[in-house]
Parts: sequence; C-alpha cells; structure tokens
Amino acid sequence: MAQSETGSSIVSCPYGYLASCFGVSRAHVRRMMEAAQERELVVIRKAGGQEIELLPKFVDLQETFTSLAFALLKKAADLAASGEGRGKIDWGIDI
Repeated sequence: MAQSETGSSIVSCPYGYLASCFGVSRAHVRRMMEAAQERELVVIRKAGGQEIELLPKFVDLQETFTSLAFALLKKAADLAASGEGRGKIDWGIDI
C-alpha cells in the first residue's frame, strides 16, 4: 500500500485475484469497481485493478461498517453469555 499526494491510500487488487477470492467473474469485479468509482469511493488509476486509490469516503464507509459489525458481534456474544447464565461479558469498553 502506498500513499497518494492527497493522502489517500493506493492499493493493488488485481480483478482476477478478487474474482477468485469471492467466487465471481472478473467482469463482475470490474463492474463493481467502476460503480465504486462512479460513487467517488475509489479512483481506478491502472486497468485491471493494478492500482486503485482508496478515497477518504471509502475509508469512512469501511470504518463505519467495521464498527457496526463489531458492535453486532459484541451484542451477540453478550446475549449468548447471558443465555448460559454468565451475564454480560466485561469487554472493557462502552458502546
């Protein structure tokens, strides 16, 4: 990962690699990346995903998604623990 002159992150994620990871076609990955670019989440700098700039809007979206996923996981773990008679788990954080 590298930094652009604007402070954005630049990554290399070849479409073929992403397609095999997610079990979809390379064309599907290309369409998704083009849609992300239209929404100003990324800038495709080199064809095929060889160089993609992750814009701040994408980073913010990813951080929000990750925070919500962890909050949901915490809630599920607390519910599972309470069902076993253990009460809430002391996570050392407040959400």
